[in-house]
Amino acid sequence: MINLFHSQLQREADKTGSVYLPLLRVPFYKQPTDYYCHPTCVKMVLDYAIDILDIKQKKLSLKTVAGSTYSDVNSGTSPLCAELVNALLLESSPNIQFKTVTPGTFKDIQAEIDANRPVIAWINVLDSRDGITWHVVVVNGYEENKREIYYLDPLLEEQYAQKACEVGSFIDLKLGQTGKLIKLVISQEGQKDLFGRVVPPKKRRRRR
Repeated sequence: MINLFHSQLQREADKTGSVYLPLLRVPFYKQPTDYYCHPTCVKMVLDYAIDILDIKQKKLSLKTVAGSTYSDVNSGTSPLCAELVNALLLESSPNIQFKTVTPGTFKDIQAEIDANRPVIAWINVLDSRDGITWHVVVVNGYEENKREIYYLDPLLEEQYAQKACEVGSFIDLKLGQTGKLIKLVISQEGQKDLFGRVVPPKKRRRRR
C-alpha cells in the first residue's frame, strides 16, 4: 500500500532538493469501532512485519488479535493486556513479539524507526497532564531536523490518517510519564517467558 502522505512529502522534498527520510510503509487499517485502536495498530504492525520484513507468520484477523488482548468493542483494551498477542506468535520465524516500554523516549523511537520497525504508541489525546484519555497509534517515521514525529491514526480515514507532531509535544504531552511504546522485537532464538527463559519456536507437524 502506498502511503499518500509519504508521496506528498517526497514530492515536496524533490522540489526543494532537500534530503527526506522516507516513512515506513505500514499498511493502514481504520479501526471499526472507537475502542479498537490497539488491536487495529497491532494488526498494522504485524502485517508490515510479514509483508515488508519477511517474517514467516500466518496473518491474524482483527477479531483474532482483539480476542487475544481481551479488547472490548465498548470499552477498549487494558494496558496490562497489550502484550498478550505474543501467545499467537510462537511459531513465527524469525520469532517476533511485542515488548512494552514505559515511559517511551525519542531515542527509543529513533532506534526502532532506523531499524525499519514501526512502533505502537499509547498516547494521551487530551495533550494535558491533568487528565488522560488513551488512544493508540503507529509511529512510522521521524524527521530529526524538523523535530517531528510521524504516525498513523487508525481513528481517521486513510487520506487523513498520516499525522505529524513536534517531538517535544509528542514525548512530553502525548506520551508523558505513563504513555507506552510497544516495540516489535525480532529474535532468532524465540520468545522469553516471565522468568527470562527462551521458549523455542514450536515445530510444525508434518502432514503424512
